[in-house]
Amino acid sequence: MKGSVLIYSFMLVFLSNTSCNKEEKRGEVKVPSATKSTWESEEYGLDRYFEKHEIKPTAVFYNKYDSSEILFFNHRIKWINKDNHIQLNINGDVFSLDGETTLNSVWGSDKDSVHFVNNWDEIKYYKSPDYEVVGIRMHFDRCNGLGCSVNHFLWYDLKKKTKNYFGTFRTENKLALYSFNNNKSVDYLSKTFVGDAQGATEMNFITELYSLNEKGKFVLQKNPSGDAYRITQTTFPNDTTIEGDRVTIHWFENIKE
Repeated sequence: MKGSVLIYSFMLVFLSNTSCNKEEKRGEVKVPSATKSTWESEEYGLDRYFEKHEIKPTAVFYNKYDSSEILFFNHRIKWINKDNHIQLNINGDVFSLDGETTLNSVWGSDKDSVHFVNNWDEIKYYKSPDYEVVGIRMHFDRCNGLGCSVNHFLWYDLKKKTKNYFGTFRTENKLALYSFNNNKSVDYLSKTFVGDAQGATEMNFITELYSLNEKGKFVLQKNPSGDAYRITQTTFPNDTTIEGDRVTIHWFENIKE
């Protein structure tokens, strides 16, 4: 890292929060599996669906100058690289990334350790009357091979001082929060890769729904039978006998527009 640079060294974007109406709880609508040629199919419009429910952050910071400290809205985040061991100091709460693992499975059924992270490239800050959360997208700088396809995310509840770690591999690495079903929930979409990294066999990209609870922890959302709400895109990069991708949807509501 190259020293400490405060907020003025960042590209900073201010945005307004979305507002949602209160609703008692989620319901479940059974949605049949579908076969479509693209991830954003004309019938299901998944990208449009997600964008419609995305929460706009209050501020966004990009790490353009290899910065190790920022100040914003009376909050301070300091990135500490001590003998190749990363610590974070968020408003005086000092903690190490050593021994921390992701909540979601990143590749296959395996959760991922975040101890090798050594840099960050984006921070998003969310503030409303009901919550105050910061998200940090992290990675390993000067990566090589498959490691360049990995990203890790820390979601930190500024009121509860709780940490939630997620990871992605070979899939979308967007740092974002959502609010589904108009119930003021704070939701996160985890990503899991299942398959051969070189595409020798089919590849599955799995999206699962997590919601922030009153203790500041993200919890996997499931239906009454205990099945996780999940959207799976299956691709066949090296199989010319199969046309297009397969999209399987098990969600709490009908995604069709």
